[in-house]
Amino acid sequence: MSDSSQRMANPSDLEHLAKLFDGRGNLGDKLDEAFSRASRLGVRDKLAALKPMRSWTGETATDLRRRAAILRAEKGDPKAAAMRDSNRRNSRASSCLRTPC
Repeated sequence: MSDSSQRMANPSDLEHLAKLFDGRGNLGDKLDEAFSRASRLGVRDKLAALKPMRSWTGETATDLRRRAAILRAEKGDPKAAAMRDSNRRNSRASSCLRTPC
């Protein structure tokens, strides 16, 4: 595959999209608010199909930030490469909290 056929993304756009997913007052917060309201109204079961979105928003935001760091590192940004390595270590450590390493 030649370089001209590879798709490229703007790292800033990926980070902005991640912020829309898990930033303060955005999709993650709106989902939490919807579930809280549904509970108060006694219709939480009607939102059952949306329950996987709660974890998906956080996981997707983390993945988008990781991809932005990779793109920046490929373009020669040494801070991005260091952040990418740090995020990789942190994600390994957090996965050990969920399951035995």
